[in-house]
Amino acid sequence: MIVLAVYSLTAVAEAMGSLFILAKVACAAYLIWLGAGLWRARPDVAIAEPATGAARFSAFLGGFFITLADPKAILFYMGLFPAFLDLSSVSLADTAILMSIATGVVGGVKLGYAYAAERATSLFEKSTARRRLNMAAKTVMLGTGVYVLFRG
Repeated sequence: MIVLAVYSLTAVAEAMGSLFILAKVACAAYLIWLGAGLWRARPDVAIAEPATGAARFSAFLGGFFITLADPKAILFYMGLFPAFLDLSSVSLADTAILMSIATGVVGGVKLGYAYAAERATSLFEKSTARRRLNMAAKTVMLGTGVYVLFRG
């Protein structure tokens, strides 16, 4: 995802010139749209049955491949990188460093999510805790979209 985002952005930025700002605006609008969708969504929770060993491995593989094939991640990186990187000077070594950081961060976060989800099942059966979590997610998504939109 990072290779595609970095090198496709470089090519697009060179081809579009100053019109590249449209890609940034589109990415910001997408984040804002996702956040607005969270505001409209009704939080429902289904109680899961304990998983067997085979089900856990299957869930791991499913999550792994969904993460690799997620087009939202590519769009996210396309919106994020121009705000922090000079894409015309990104080398292969820089790309490898970005990939290592993203792998550690995304993998660590997803492992944290899995652990927290397993431990927090009883907490999120309560509607108050569920509403607070959803409010935080909505706010972060909208805030990120607004930040990307108005970042120089």
